[in-house]
Amino acid sequence: DQTLQGFFRFEQSTPLPFIALKPFYQTGTLVVHMGQVGTIGNPDPEYKQAVFQPLGLQDNIHFYEHYIPLRDAYLELSAKEVAGETISEADRDKLNDQYESFVALYGMLNTQDNRRRILEDTAFGVITLSSLERREAERFVKADILTHSIHQVKERFITDDPIEALAHSLNDTGKVDMGFISAAMELDETEAISRLGNHVYLNPDNNQWETADQFLSGN
Repeated sequence: DQTLQGFFRFEQSTPLPFIALKPFYQTGTLVVHMGQVGTIGNPDPEYKQAVFQPLGLQDNIHFYEHYIPLRDAYLELSAKEVAGETISEADRDKLNDQYESFVALYGMLNTQDNRRRILEDTAFGVITLSSLERREAERFVKADILTHSIHQVKERFITDDPIEALAHSLNDTGKVDMGFISAAMELDETEAISRLGNHVYLNPDNNQWETADQFLSGN
């Protein structure tokens, strides 16, 4: 029966819901689910599940199997620091060891190929790239959070890189904060917006600035 055949083909092509939902996961979070790499949408905290959308290319699964635990460990530790919780030396060492293991296998997060792969994680890729490594002259080095509390030495953030300013705004304020970004770049707000180009959009529904991924996804 062709109707039944079509139904079963549809069932087979529809991914099962992602059920390993963590409290901080949001739309666009990159995950590995049933042997495939993809992102989640419409996370439902009550039922602890989300829609899973596989990526078009699946040839970097081993890379992502090492990236995802590193990203999650960073986000969990960072959230504790922001909340004022004491981070044990063992927990920070564990995160540092995960970072060192990743770098030993794949190189620095911010190499061109790694950066391209990590930016598939539209929810947390930019934050992870800018928070676990920092630019020093012409190269990237390990970020301070891997070795000690950033709240002990936190100073005013200054950069001439609009993407780095955007990443810090998302990480520190949880949104596209043009006041924060323009102050970090030491520019007036109009110039900062111009420098960000098509990385941000002004949502006419709420008059709030959003990342391109957030605006274009409609979330």
